[in-house]
Amino acid sequence: MNFSTHSARLTLDPIGLVYSPLKSKAETARQPAAATDATVRIELYPDRHFEHALEHMEGWERVSVPFRLHLNASWRPKVLPPRSASGRKGVFATRSPYRPNPLGLSAVHLERIEGLTLHIREVDLVDGTATCTTRCSRADWTTRCGPDAPPPSATRCWSMPSAGTSVRAASWIRCARCPGYSRG
Repeated sequence: MNFSTHSARLTLDPIGLVYSPLKSKAETARQPAAATDATVRIELYPDRHFEHALEHMEGWERVSVPFRLHLNASWRPKVLPPRSASGRKGVFATRSPYRPNPLGLSAVHLERIEGLTLHIREVDLVDGTATCTTRCSRADWTTRCGPDAPPPSATRCWSMPSAGTSVRAASWIRCARCPGYSRG
C-alpha cells in the first residue's frame, strides 16, 4: 500500500458545543454509563440547517457523539489506565484521551431535544467540548463485555468473532456480567 496516496488531511467542522457541569478530565466518569445523572446540553450552532438534521431523532434513547479531545496537547503510544493491574497498555486498547488524533466517542442517553439543544445524560464530556456530529444508536449495539465494561444495562452482550472468522459470525451471548446469567 502506498501511504502517500492516503495522506490527505481530515478537516472537521464542529456542529456545536457541550455545556456541562464537568470542568476537567478528572471530574469525568471512566465510562458514560457510569456517569452521574447530571443533564448536559449540546447546543448546535444556528444558521446551519441543523434543525432539519434533528428531525425524527426524538424517541431514540442512545446517541453516539464524536467529539474533539481539546484538553490534550499531545498523544502517548502507551498509557497507564486507572485500575490497571498489568501496567501500561497501547493507547488503542484503552479509552485514554491521549490519542494521535484528538477524537473521542461517547454513547450517551438522549433525554429530549428542544430546538437546537440536545439534553443528554450518562456523559463523560467536559464543558466546552466541540462535537463533530451525532448519530442515533441502540443500547444493545453499544453494550459490550470486558474488564472495562460498565455494569450491564442490557440483557445480552455482544461477542465478536475469533480471529480468522467473518464479522457475520459475531453473535449474541450471555456472559457473567449479563442479568439472568447462569453457568448451567
